[in-house]
Amino acid sequence: MIGRKLKFLRETSGLTQAELAAALGISRSALSLYEIDKRDPDFATLKIICDYFGVSADYFVLDHAAPISPPNLSDLEIEVVNALRTPLGKKPPVDSNLALAAQAIGSLSEEKLLRLLGYVKALQEIPDGDDDTIVLKKRA
Repeated sequence: MIGRKLKFLRETSGLTQAELAAALGISRSALSLYEIDKRDPDFATLKIICDYFGVSADYFVLDHAAPISPPNLSDLEIEVVNALRTPLGKKPPVDSNLALAAQAIGSLSEEKLLRLLGYVKALQEIPDGDDDTIVLKKRA
């Protein structure tokens, strides 16, 4: 039960098993066993995983717990979510704002997703602390 959800979180965060294992302080092989449900993490490790992804343990152990984002994301939606999670090339843990953004993204049309991706990429090019703002012009 934990494995499928853990793998989903890792993949939608754009992380390899090796990267996530290093971030969590566990071996890649242990993470692999968690993802294929051959082994369950102990409580301390589960807490570390929950803290990293910004979810409660309920997400992993209850069938009805709300996921971070819709389970059937298109490739474009995954690209937008990953762009939201990777400002200036960094991969921070998921937080509640990103979870809300991911849920909202699921209801956008493909045209709006492409526009959103363009906005996100433009924002990533602005250095932190820069006073310049992006001006969006309405199409005529």
